[in-house]
Amino acid sequence: MGEGVMRRLTLDYDGNLRLYSLDDADGGWRITWTALPRQCDVHGVCGRYGVCAYLPRLACSCPEGFVASDWSKGCRPEFGVRCGEPVYFAEMPNFDFWGFDFNYTPGVSMETCRKMCLDDCNCEAFGYRRGTGECYPKISLWNGLAEDTGGQHIFLKVPARINNVNPTVLCWASMAMPAPCKSGTPASAPPTSMSGETG
Repeated sequence: MGEGVMRRLTLDYDGNLRLYSLDDADGGWRITWTALPRQCDVHGVCGRYGVCAYLPRLACSCPEGFVASDWSKGCRPEFGVRCGEPVYFAEMPNFDFWGFDFNYTPGVSMETCRKMCLDDCNCEAFGYRRGTGECYPKISLWNGLAEDTGGQHIFLKVPARINNVNPTVLCWASMAMPAPCKSGTPASAPPTSMSGETG
């Protein structure tokens, strides 16, 4: 019985599962299969609050109002939202933070969705899909994507004492070299804000 190709299956440091095959010619291992070909689909690849995109290589960013540490830990907010204090919602058009929806509700108005997040002190943001009325209140923000999200927008809860947060302002960094994200290029139009609310 002849020997076949030697292979190994590895869960790599970035959270992706890959199959490697041994190249007899040079003794090196070659990737022959990847569970998630799009690296941004790997849970937490840019850490908490991090946003992932291809520029064209994978890059991570923090929205304005957040600062980077390293991408295994993601971004840290420069503000905290105290339960009951006045807030507004800063819009991130065509963004998503997938997962961590605590009360997915289809077919509701945007005002109903906003109120669901406003009334829950643990809600950090909500996603809303205009047209279908799909509401995604978020208890935690992971897996940010800055690309076509099928019409979904994210509305980030921000305390009213913090002025003019524009979370669509992103500064991109490679995985190896995180940036402080104090400035950047707007990824889309400036956000619309709903102010004077309490949450």
